[in-house]
Amino acid sequence: MLVPTGYADYVSYFSEVLSFLREYSWVYNFPVTELLVQDVFKQIPKDWSMALFSLNNEQLNNLPKGFVMVL
Repeated sequence: MLVPTGYADYVSYFSEVLSFLREYSWVYNFPVTELLVQDVFKQIPKDWSMALFSLNNEQLNNLPKGFVMVL
C-alpha cells in the first residue's frame, strides 16, 4: 500500500485518519435503533443540514458512492 499524496509516512496518515474519526464519531457511534432516542439529528452541524436538505433523492442516493456537490 502506498502512502497517499501529501503524507510523509503511514504514521502521519493514520494519525490524521484517527483524528477525523474521533471528530465525527457522532455520525457512526450509535445503534440505528437509537437514532431518534439519542437525538442524533441535533448533532448534525447546520451547514451539513442545509447542504443535505438541498439535495434531491437521486443526489442523496449517490452520497454513499462518493457523490460530491460543487457549489
